Amino acid sequence: MAHLHDLPLPGAERSEPGAGAARRAWEATRLDRMLMDHWLREGEHALAEGLAAQAGIEPLTDVDAFRETQEIVRALRRRDCAPALAWCAGNRGRAVQVEPIKPMLKAPGTLAL
Repeated sequence: MAHLHDLPLPGAERSEPGAGAARRAWEATRLDRMLMDHWLREGEHALAEGLAAQAGIEPLTDVDAFRETQEIVRALRRRDCAPALAWCAGNRGRAVQVEPIKPMLKAPGTLAL
């Protein structure tokens, strides 16, 4: 991560007045995004949404995607493959990478959760 300190900010040269403040703001936003993503992965949606609202980074968030995947994971834990198959069908372009698991989802008894 040390290499990021050498990068100029988009639209701001280091010699410009206020470049340091702009960089600190960029770094704070980046840290908020990282914390929010971590909390979303841990299932702490309310905490992540609160941070996003407080920091004003809601347009940068993937809360809906995390909610959708959490619902799919819960369904798989109940041995219900329908939501995962529906996601694969609805997201063919994004699902290319997970296509090899589709036959496993269809075969009963292959998921030992």
